[in-house]
Amino acid sequence: LLPLLSPYRRGEMAYFIYDEFANKIRGQDGGYKMVESAEDMLKVYNEDRFDPIDGTLIKVADNIGAFIEAAASIRNGVNPPSLIEAKSTLLKKYKNYSIFGIDVEKILMGLEG
Repeated sequence: LLPLLSPYRRGEMAYFIYDEFANKIRGQDGGYKMVESAEDMLKVYNEDRFDPIDGTLIKVADNIGAFIEAAASIRNGVNPPSLIEAKSTLLKKYKNYSIFGIDVEKILMGLEG
């Protein structure tokens, strides 16, 4: 779809879809710059002028969505071993994990039903 967009919109969309799980800010040249530290994203680049994207948080939200999908499927009787393993893996991954004060493990445990 990108080639169908105007050059301006193409650049805007590319910023959002390429390296979607990376912490990044918009560079002065119109491109983007990766930011290694999630703490820097919050403390240094958390301003509109940087147009920050917190890929770490997006990845957590994506995994919560995957967990919801797996849990719902299992509850509805669709429970192949790979789906059960995926759900278990996500629970282990986010055990004792918080991001920006959000207790991800607690969210997952609440969704487990």
